[in-house]
Amino acid sequence: MDNEKKFKLDELPDKGSDTPETKPPPKASNKVEPRIEKLKTLNTGQRVEAMAQRWHFDKPKQNWGWLAALVILLALEKSGHWEHFVKGMSKAAESSDGLSNIFVADTPFHFLFKHPLVFAVLIPAFFKFKVPSDVFFEITFDGISAVRSVIFNSHQTPSRVKIRWEEITEVTKLKIDKREVLVLHSATGPVAQLIWDIEDVKKKVIKQVVKGLVSNKNVFRIFIEKEVT
Repeated sequence: MDNEKKFKLDELPDKGSDTPETKPPPKASNKVEPRIEKLKTLNTGQRVEAMAQRWHFDKPKQNWGWLAALVILLALEKSGHWEHFVKGMSKAAESSDGLSNIFVADTPFHFLFKHPLVFAVLIPAFFKFKVPSDVFFEITFDGISAVRSVIFNSHQTPSRVKIRWEEITEVTKLKIDKREVLVLHSATGPVAQLIWDIEDVKKKVIKQVVKGLVSNKNVFRIFIEKEVT
């Protein structure tokens, strides 16, 4: 017993000093996806409907077909050849009981046939003043569908691509072919282009839609919230 080494109280190791530092638990992520949270409150049918919803954005093109039709009607109205044609049809109708009587004899249709410009009132029923463009884009539940480039061969349909929300790493704005365009980038580089020369009211709709779909950490949402005021 005498050979055993004795320790004084102040020589004993301080066990508390060897205790490793405890790190605070990581903070909960603020990356809440509104569209996912919303699905939790819906039944199966409503979920399918919500996931299939699409928001379409475009800048329709002017359709000049109505103008061509108006010019043709005006030319017929002013043309002496047309008047000569009508007189010839009238003479033919007098010697036959064909349907031509409806248009050239003394009937309500005679005035319309003799004055083709009257048919101009029907132009809006047959011609749209604006038609959809080929470079529209759509916002969907899980991403954005758009063209790869707003510049394409007019004889071909532009190539389209869909980029998922989480794949968007950068959004840049520039001018291409004299129009404002948003370029969506992924980890591999530029992926899609969105026409951005649309009406301001449409941009505000996009802002509201995106806020209801993705978290405030999403790259596209961050850009839109800064861009659209």
